[in-house]
Amino acid sequence: AYVTSANALLSGVLAWLTFVNVVLGLFNLVPAFPLDGGRILSSLLWWRSGSRQRGVHNAVRVGRVFAYLMIAGGVLELFLGGGISGIWMAFLGWFLLQAAASEEAGSVVRTLLRSVPVSAAMTSPVVTLPDWVTVEQFLESVAPNHSFTTYPVHEPSGKLTGVVRLSDLVRIPSGERGQKHLIDVARPIAEVPVTNPREDLAALIQRIGAGLDQRVLVFDNGTLVGIVSPADVARVLTVRQTIGAAPRP
Repeated sequence: AYVTSANALLSGVLAWLTFVNVVLGLFNLVPAFPLDGGRILSSLLWWRSGSRQRGVHNAVRVGRVFAYLMIAGGVLELFLGGGISGIWMAFLGWFLLQAAASEEAGSVVRTLLRSVPVSAAMTSPVVTLPDWVTVEQFLESVAPNHSFTTYPVHEPSGKLTGVVRLSDLVRIPSGERGQKHLIDVARPIAEVPVTNPREDLAALIQRIGAGLDQRVLVFDNGTLVGIVSPADVARVLTVRQTIGAAPRP
């Protein structure tokens, strides 16, 4: 009897897991970003229209319809006494709505920055500092003389050891600034993303993602030639959007 009960319990668990996997698989095919169904639909529309941005735009519109339907269904279920399940469905719809907006914005950015080299956005030349300088010396003698907010630091041999940001240094208590050196607060060079002047900005953003917030060092044949920051990318985006919006003769 014990073996029979154990087998029945195991069968029930396996059946439940199978059901959950089937439901998740079907949900993943919903044509809305960031689900696989949304990406499949985007690819099909891209193939049909010949334009990646148009394909993403149309797929996002379809995804928004499903998102609003889920939100409406969740609210309706909540009013009918569905409780947690209604809230959960509405939340999923809201999530799909936000993901759709993010995907469309990303597509616009990638389109605008395609074929734009990193060299068009990078800040150059770069000011590098000895990593043995104290934070106090830097804030009193170096920072006031430059408009930069990010500085690579190097050891006596000239080898880069890290990157410091002005915003991080000013948060150090004034009583500790005389004892801390730049190397103590620098982000290790091995953790800093790098690129070259010829890489497309669109490819860089797709490759680095959120890492761009930490700045990207630009090397050309082993020599540091520039830095790319979110402000640099925003400047290029503004120019490209202005050119694209300008009336043509």
